[in-house]
Amino acid sequence: MDSRAPIRIVASCFALSAFAIALISGLAADRAVPAILSTAVLALIVCYILGLIVASIANVAVTERIESLKEGKPVPTYDAQQKPKSKPDSSDRSEQNAQAA
Repeated sequence: MDSRAPIRIVASCFALSAFAIALISGLAADRAVPAILSTAVLALIVCYILGLIVASIANVAVTERIESLKEGKPVPTYDAQQKPKSKPDSSDRSEQNAQAA
């Protein structure tokens, strides 16, 4: 997925919501159809631009937060040559205790 895709999706949602609200409010106010459509298209364009700005700011904030979390708690890597230390199971401990007694 393109890194700009979420930004465009959020902006599109802003724009379509504004378009729908402008249409519904224009119909509810009994305005003329050309006036309703021109207002709705203007709202669509303006809110798309605002959506791009808001989504870009949110994208930067989320990216910075993810990077700070990665620096604070790095993901452990597994080296194939290092064998992890195995801890004895509880059954191994009971056998060791029985042999010691």
